[in-house]
Amino acid sequence: MKVLSGNFSSQPLLTRLFLRVGAGLLLLVLSACEPGGVGGVGWDSDDDISQAKKYPAIESSRLVLTTQEVPAQTFKQEFDTVFQDFQYRGAPVGESGETLRTQIVGTPYSVSYEMFVLKIFRGDDLIVERKLPRVFYMHPLNSAVIPGQSQAHDRILCRSMSRATTGLHYILIVEGSGDLLFEKVVTAAEDWDILPGKSNELIIGGARTKTVIAMRD
Repeated sequence: MKVLSGNFSSQPLLTRLFLRVGAGLLLLVLSACEPGGVGGVGWDSDDDISQAKKYPAIESSRLVLTTQEVPAQTFKQEFDTVFQDFQYRGAPVGESGETLRTQIVGTPYSVSYEMFVLKIFRGDDLIVERKLPRVFYMHPLNSAVIPGQSQAHDRILCRSMSRATTGLHYILIVEGSGDLLFEKVVTAAEDWDILPGKSNELIIGGARTKTVIAMRD
């Protein structure tokens, strides 16, 4: 009897191998779509992104804001080192960090961020509490202080970022009295870095824009 040659015996093995590889790739894709997916890759839900973009903005009438276009690469894109040019700054705190509250050394202020709730304290007194949109969980929250002529006129700065695929940043400026001066969700392209100006103004440097925030005389 003639024996047929071929690879019939290897076909089931190859089939099982392809199935296992396919299942592994599917699991990788699904895990990447969840918050905190592989390497931080993933997507927020359309509803969470929509709600974040609709977050009410606050711009005090005591501020003067000017925005102008600048050449690309005018500003360097900063993440957890965003406030490194400020004398008084806190350690990163928040959802993806181990520390939930930080003292801004050299000032009476501390900042906490947990479960999307941002709190600012002066000593043991809570002066500000804000509920952030649900997209701000991927990166820790950063903070800094610009001292004023009195504690009431100190300015506390906070900034948080969503995951890169959502591309939104949250910026808050509060006085030591607890008054809100500025609060806004902006695109990542509008906020690459936040810098101190020469006359106590703030500079928000973007990919192609420069926004100066100054107190009205």
